[in-house]
Amino acid sequence: MIVLAMAMLSQTPTEFPVWEGTPPLHMELAAGPKLVDGRLSQVTTPTLTHYPAQGTKTGAAIVICPGGGYGILAIDHEGRQIAEAYNKHGIDAFVLKYRLPADGFTHPAPIWDALQSIRTVRAMANSMELDKSKIGILGFSAGGHLAASASALWDNFPPPGTEETSKLARPSFSILVYPVISFVDTFTHRGSRNNLLGAQATDADARKALSPHLHAKPHTPPAFLAHAKDDTGVKIGHSRVYHEALKKQSVFTVLKEYEVGGHGFGLGAKENDSSAWHGESIKFLKRLGIL
Repeated sequence: MIVLAMAMLSQTPTEFPVWEGTPPLHMELAAGPKLVDGRLSQVTTPTLTHYPAQGTKTGAAIVICPGGGYGILAIDHEGRQIAEAYNKHGIDAFVLKYRLPADGFTHPAPIWDALQSIRTVRAMANSMELDKSKIGILGFSAGGHLAASASALWDNFPPPGTEETSKLARPSFSILVYPVISFVDTFTHRGSRNNLLGAQATDADARKALSPHLHAKPHTPPAFLAHAKDDTGVKIGHSRVYHEALKKQSVFTVLKEYEVGGHGFGLGAKENDSSAWHGESIKFLKRLGIL
């Protein structure tokens, strides 16, 4: 672990396994990882790719969960590009390649991968010059659902390990960009829900169990949310219900609603107001004292 962390102090992106040894719920796929036009699928072994902070390190780190409806991972414009943007602010970024329900890895495999990622980065914090209290999670679309689930459900679905190590899986903060949140409301995203739940997609209790806004607690991490009003893929209601749920629990939360952006805009086009979200998320981190 220490040797790996030392290698990560270089400025070159480094990929390493999320789990030590064989991941829980492991199974072999007929084919290896498949990458087509920035869309990754068939992930058997979840990994983190570390993009080191540029300039003065702040000690903060973000695990990034690309979206893709739990069917693929938009690994470039919701992964690499995002990591490099945060690097410029002295933040170490880790792009998570999590296992996909569309490939057969249904719940709880993805959330375990996300939570174990937080735990793994914390375990390396001292040797990587990171602050254990500043390890957050960021997600887009279905990756936003994963990040919100890791934030609101970390103690509902703890990854394998002792109670002590399970507590280390709680993110310090979350950044959610056009996230899927609700599996119970009329505006639910059926593709993400059906992929994640599989045969349980019609089960009311299963839907509630994986709707993060229904499980907000006073110890749920603070959240920044960004969503475009013209998003027809994942309706803005998702961000609104999570924002309101956190406010009811007196958890610090910021919701930025934008007029134009649609869905899947990543960092966003400069001519659209939704491109301001990244800068606003930096302000959020400063308000939290993360930066």
